[in-house]
Amino acid sequence: MGADRRVHKRFKVAVKAEVSADGGAGSGQIEDLSLGGALVRLANPPPVGGAVHLQFKAGGGLTIRLDGQVVRSAGPERVGVLFYGLDSVTKEMLSMAIEAAEAGEPIQSVEVETKYTTQIGDGGALAVVLQGFLSDTDCERLISQLNMHMRGVSQTLVILDVSGYRCCAPRAIPMLRDWFQSLSNKGFELGALVGPRSVGMAQLRRLIREVGIADQFMGFDTLEEANSFAREWGSAGKVAV
Repeated sequence: MGADRRVHKRFKVAVKAEVSADGGAGSGQIEDLSLGGALVRLANPPPVGGAVHLQFKAGGGLTIRLDGQVVRSAGPERVGVLFYGLDSVTKEMLSMAIEAAEAGEPIQSVEVETKYTTQIGDGGALAVVLQGFLSDTDCERLISQLNMHMRGVSQTLVILDVSGYRCCAPRAIPMLRDWFQSLSNKGFELGALVGPRSVGMAQLRRLIREVGIADQFMGFDTLEEANSFAREWGSAGKVAV
């Protein structure tokens, strides 16, 4: 892979992958993995310069899809692939898989922890804590729980603590967008996003802008700051938090 190969630390893995290339599609195995590329074993590898698409499951509902180019032959049935065109979400998901490999865990059984807690206060204050990777299945359960808590609430302050949130699966995006869209129909007045800049935070801010409620959300670095704001908001005659 040339000099670029050495920019990123590589980790030995044994990951089954679906591989499609100019010569057709089939199964292969990723034998080492980095943020920049991979060593892939497959029966009929494409020639140097050929395009390759890899797809593999990394546990926790995480499916990673990568586009790359063969940049070297590494012996019989093995090729070095250089990734290209990775968006920020794909890079984040790949980072999670690599972190598991660095910790010495089999990448197939990566436990990408997803936690969420919801609690509703007097007058309709909702607090949500997201951590880790949010798969589409977890997103369905989360939204079902949120909708249950918000049923019948006329005035709502929503606090989203995403300090430990990495990102969500692409298939979860439409579900989150629909939930944000529904907030305006449930008496939503004000929101707080808690956490540093991250891929997951950028995803949420983009969805909030798309549904037209960005002006109703404020940003905070810590949950303590958001809670202090919520108390002031409540004392101003809104809700008691």
